Amino acid sequence: MYAMLVRNVVHEITEKQNFPPDSSGNPIITVKIEDEQEVHEGYIYDFETKTFSEPIDSSEPLMSVSDLAQAELLLNQQDILINQQQQDEVLAAILLMQIGGI
Repeated sequence: MYAMLVRNVVHEITEKQNFPPDSSGNPIITVKIEDEQEVHEGYIYDFETKTFSEPIDSSEPLMSVSDLAQAELLLNQQDILINQQQQDEVLAAILLMQIGGI
């Protein structure tokens, strides 16, 4: 059996191995399905690992561009606060050394 792929997505399980390009000109690739592999239409094929995986659940909402920007901003602010805290600790140690506390 073969998995008929268009852009790494299984569109059909077939015994046929060769297909012409689809109507948009995308090449249709077939990959042999090994006996132990479970493959269904919609599965995604990874050419690097040569494995099939279930499709990503599209019912979960994806993050919008503004959500991603907000998350990146928050991570950057966290990094700034961590760096500031480290600098404060170094300055406190220097001040203690200057007044003879250490």
